[in-house]
Amino acid sequence: LHSNSVLDIFSVINQNMDILKRLESPIKETHDKYFYLFSVNISHVLNQYTEIMCKDFKQVYCNPVKEEIPQTPCVMLNNIQQLRVQLEKVFTSMGGDDMSSEAQEVLRDQQLILNNMLDDLCLYFGEGFEPKIKKCMTVMASILHGEITSDKQDSVEAADKILQPLLAKLDPLLESCLMICEKTGLKRILKAFGTLVIV
Repeated sequence: LHSNSVLDIFSVINQNMDILKRLESPIKETHDKYFYLFSVNISHVLNQYTEIMCKDFKQVYCNPVKEEIPQTPCVMLNNIQQLRVQLEKVFTSMGGDDMSSEAQEVLRDQQLILNNMLDDLCLYFGEGFEPKIKKCMTVMASILHGEITSDKQDSVEAADKILQPLLAKLDPLLESCLMICEKTGLKRILKAFGTLVIV
């Protein structure tokens, strides 16, 4: 589930790439220069798009206190992942490892930028739920203290009781993310939540 804007961007990129391929310059240096400049242009377009999306992400990011289903930010995370997927396809279509080293470097650097951006936004997304998670951890600590001082021997029952406040908050949220987020983004969100719980 991602925005049509991602497909629109790469539709234009692919059309331009087809035109570039049809030029078929017999001079390798000229061919390499065309593809290098095209790679720079791709990077520029994607940087502009992601810059706008990052600003939007933080502006429209669901306030966890008011909204449990984070559909909009999840779609935005999917957009970043879909950019990565489509960029890899463009890289392959342009010749992959047969391109000039300069063109390869531009596209690989752009892939790294998108990868880091996805990491950062997933972390930002997870941190938005920190107040609720910390509150749950406080309740869990209180329950744990009560279990330690009691004479109950059923460790499974005690563990379920201790984890219940946290699971009650996370289960609906993670279920929503599972339905909306692509696998790559979901893994990173889970990692962000895991860091909050462990810390």
